[in-house]
Amino acid sequence: MANGQIAWLGWREGMSAEAASALVHEGLDWARETDDSMIPMLLFVDGRITVASGGSADFYVERVKQALSLLKEGQNLGRVATLNCALSQAYGWAGLTNQAFAANTAAMRSLSHVEKFDDQFLGYNVEHWVMAMRGQFLVRLGRLSEARQHLDSLLEIETTLADPTVQFIPHLAYVDLAWCRRDAGVAEEHAARVVEIAEITGIPYLRVFGFACTGTAKALAKNFIGAAREFGAGLELLRQTKAWMYLEPQLLAGFADCHLRMGEPERAAAIAAEAIELARRRSTRLPECRAAIIRAAALLAQRGSTSRDEALRLFRLAEQLIEVTGARIYEPLLIEERPECLRPIN
Repeated sequence: MANGQIAWLGWREGMSAEAASALVHEGLDWARETDDSMIPMLLFVDGRITVASGGSADFYVERVKQALSLLKEGQNLGRVATLNCALSQAYGWAGLTNQAFAANTAAMRSLSHVEKFDDQFLGYNVEHWVMAMRGQFLVRLGRLSEARQHLDSLLEIETTLADPTVQFIPHLAYVDLAWCRRDAGVAEEHAARVVEIAEITGIPYLRVFGFACTGTAKALAKNFIGAAREFGAGLELLRQTKAWMYLEPQLLAGFADCHLRMGEPERAAAIAAEAIELARRRSTRLPECRAAIIRAAALLAQRGSTSRDEALRLFRLAEQLIEVTGARIYEPLLIEERPECLRPIN
């Protein structure tokens, strides 16, 4: 229990996967001797902190699936709900939005069976976690009206979302929703709330998200210099603290977008290429998709037949990723940036 809790809290502060792995494996040894009911939770923790410190999101998916496979069918429905909630997060971080939504729905079916222990282990209410992530998935699936209603219902009970790492999620999702609707005002409002929660708690993980959200809001307001500064500061903090390395490709994609809008296509293309490489290494498909579109647009701005061929390949990659991930929110960006001559013929 102690080993699992230390590793679980470590992702907030930048604990490395190596340090956490030692704790998890020692905990697994103890669990096999004394209480095998802890094994699924330790596997879940191992997957989560691996992603947080820059590992593969697909590894997180596999770890949680392994944890679920250890539970006997029809028994411990509360733990099934908790682990399906974790699976929805893992799929979400991997960018597999349809699967994330399905796992989220599966978790909701057994929420009434979740035991107090699981809430205590996580440090927050499993139901709140499920519902907060559901709003994110609705946005990514392009179900924006439904997402807004869901997020508004969560904001009405925000004071009951006791843990700050859950409390900020509806605001994060609202920033994404505002990005889809090109609404700078709404993005600024909810970015400010994320920053406020981060400042109150001082959690590095939340501070990184604060920079990401503020950068998005400034970019929507066409303050690309200010937005680039926010994304750059987020990258600096992330790399300094090692807290939430998962977000690095996303910050880079936003950073690249800013430089494209500022008329610096060469720099934008280079930054987007870095984002694509990191996203592939970490199996985070959503920032890979956005970065592919931005890099393609930046290459076209540089002109030349070689750039055109590479841009076409990247646009096709983005199209494939949208299909694989179910993230319809990137379709408008793809349509906007891909010239008519490079669009597929139906």
